[in-house]
Amino acid sequence: MDQSGLTRLPISHIKGVLMNFEFLPFGSGRRVCPGLNMGIAAIELALANLLYCFNWELPSGISKEDINMDEISDFTLRKKFPLHLIPIKHNWQ
Repeated sequence: MDQSGLTRLPISHIKGVLMNFEFLPFGSGRRVCPGLNMGIAAIELALANLLYCFNWELPSGISKEDINMDEISDFTLRKKFPLHLIPIKHNWQ
């Protein structure tokens, strides 16, 4: 552990992961998938539409102060406790 309290993976472990190409869904290097940028754009567009078309509210009985913002540091950084929201269809009138 370092001073921030996070456990670091050894470099040999990371090199092993980078050599296993099943962890790279679009490939890498000279043989990278030509649809990589289109796939990323499609996911961003779908997420933007979800965020734009709904009003997001907290469940009843939960206030903004009750939201736990703790994080877990694994291969990626994610919330320790999931955020539960209620989508309300946006009224365009």
